[in-house]
Amino acid sequence: MGDDNMSVSLYKYLCSKLGHENDVKTRRLCYTMSEYLGPYNTTIPSGSKAEGLDFTESDVDIMFLLTYVHVYEHQTNSMSIDTFIISTEDTAPGYVRLISYGYTTPLIRKWCLKQDRNKLLLSNKLLKENWLSNFPYVAFIHGPCITDPNKSVDHAFCFRCTSWIQQAQPWIQRKREWPSANLIHKIKNYGVLFVAIGCTDSPNEETEWRVSFSVAEKQLIYSFSHSQLLCYALMKILLKEVIDTNQFYKDQLCSYFMKTVVLWASEELPVHVWKPANIIFCFQYVIQRLIYFIRIEFLPHYFISDNNILKHKLTVVQLTSILNLLVEFNYRGIYCLSQSRTMSKFFQSNYVQRTLPANPAIEQMYSQLKIFLFNSLFKTKQHVATLDMLFRLIDSYKLKSHKFLYSTLTAMVAKHISGRGTNIWELNNKYFYKRHKNKLPYLLIGLQSDALSGWLNLATYFYCMKQYQLSFYLTVFTLRKCLSNEIICFQCMDVGFNRILTNVEHEALEYGFINAFHVCKRHLTDNVEFSVFSCIFPLELEMEIRMRIAVSKSPILYGFFLRFLCLHHLNEHTDVLYALQDLYDLRNYVSFGLNLIDWNICIGQAHYTLGNFQMALTFFNNVPELEEQLSLFACVKPLKYKTFATFMINHIQLKL
Repeated sequence: MGDDNMSVSLYKYLCSKLGHENDVKTRRLCYTMSEYLGPYNTTIPSGSKAEGLDFTESDVDIMFLLTYVHVYEHQTNSMSIDTFIISTEDTAPGYVRLISYGYTTPLIRKWCLKQDRNKLLLSNKLLKENWLSNFPYVAFIHGPCITDPNKSVDHAFCFRCTSWIQQAQPWIQRKREWPSANLIHKIKNYGVLFVAIGCTDSPNEETEWRVSFSVAEKQLIYSFSHSQLLCYALMKILLKEVIDTNQFYKDQLCSYFMKTVVLWASEELPVHVWKPANIIFCFQYVIQRLIYFIRIEFLPHYFISDNNILKHKLTVVQLTSILNLLVEFNYRGIYCLSQSRTMSKFFQSNYVQRTLPANPAIEQMYSQLKIFLFNSLFKTKQHVATLDMLFRLIDSYKLKSHKFLYSTLTAMVAKHISGRGTNIWELNNKYFYKRHKNKLPYLLIGLQSDALSGWLNLATYFYCMKQYQLSFYLTVFTLRKCLSNEIICFQCMDVGFNRILTNVEHEALEYGFINAFHVCKRHLTDNVEFSVFSCIFPLELEMEIRMRIAVSKSPILYGFFLRFLCLHHLNEHTDVLYALQDLYDLRNYVSFGLNLIDWNICIGQAHYTLGNFQMALTFFNNVPELEEQLSLFACVKPLKYKTFATFMINHIQLKL
């Protein structure tokens, strides 16, 4: 196979594995939506996923822009409170110190160190430690980020300077074909960010801040042709699936090195070179540029070329060994990727097999929108404003091709709105009809969000309205969907939704008769969630919700429990016992973790509802021990199962 033909085959293979242009646009759209719809534009998604690349082990990088701190390069007459001025005195290229000469609020002062002449220096260490103490789970500091226990989400707190700083001025003036003048102008107008980490060998490391061009880099990568993006992806595959699999070389290079070299190569090569027929040539060109930078021990930062990002990263021995490895890769060409997990099938078959098109929208959409909902939607007014914005977006002709994304998000937001407000159990007759009229439309829109949880929310609503027969029918209908369709939880989508699609659905997806929205409604489900802000929930769960603040239950477990409650209120004594037995039978499908704790709580609640206090006590007694066992394996703060179970144990013992 000639290089041109092999390059085209490689391009097609990578499209099938990593996504076609429209797939990449869809992924990016998910992140852009979360950024655009968030409060005050304070959330900035970054990293591979936000760039449109989806690798199995990719983490989620979220930058939180602290907009109440203002940063300027020079002092001005219009400076407000909590304003800091950039100082590059005694700092390495790419780093600054942030100094306040004016008034700072008590919150910001906690992050500062006092220096001579009453100057306050912003401390990256104090800021991270302060935020770390506020996280809802056990986390740790990793570079400029605060990372969750699974290392799956990195949170970086940053400040913005809206002007283009002097250190990066030469980047504006460089002559090149790419990026375009319009893109350079757009990047310059945004300014730069500062993240909480100092230069490793600096005596002032604690009070230094690294200049971040994350937004600029994302805009540059968005401007890549698809061939450029896939070449960038190949460099990431080379790092993660080839170099890092060898313990001797692991962590010697990083993704940012690869990104930097690809950006330099994109500037150096003519734009017309980046096409499918040249993808192997471009890949080898990038490797050769990396070899050159390693050989001279200087990898210039793309925006601040005086900043050597290799400095203090590798020892002499490591530099020599990684250089030899890269030279070997260059000699082998594209075949250096033959042992990688992602690329192995290409070399085994020369990519002649027919492949189904990827549908990353389904797998990516929910996780990103869920982050957005968690971080942004705390007030009902904000929910409604967001929903209004979504309706306008859906009507937009430009966004017609991704309408299913907006439809799904609309349904998700509506589902959240329907559950917020005054406790429906506490409403008097005067407001009862008004609340019914307001809530029902949101609940009906929320049915479109997934396969089960929207229907269970509607069933719960009618249960709260004491329409137990209707609630029962809706619950049974929902549970029957589990039998007719294979359904997986959104939190378990890493198993791959393709496994649950029928051949007919695969064909329909391939030819465009159905889209990701239809698949979400048929096969995927969220947990059923209640919190202290919820207005719709079974009274039997009120104490658990109050004591645990937030409750999340498996939709199948909750569905069987709600069916039991409906039958109990309908005085169907025989059917209640059958429903209780069905709850018992679910134990065969629950092996460990939170679901097992929830199962014990549901069975305990069921027996308590029936007045079987001794049996209820048995199941509530299991909960503290199970939570203790769980805490040995999960790095999470107490989930308050034990607190609630202990309350119920004491309450039941008073009744015995």
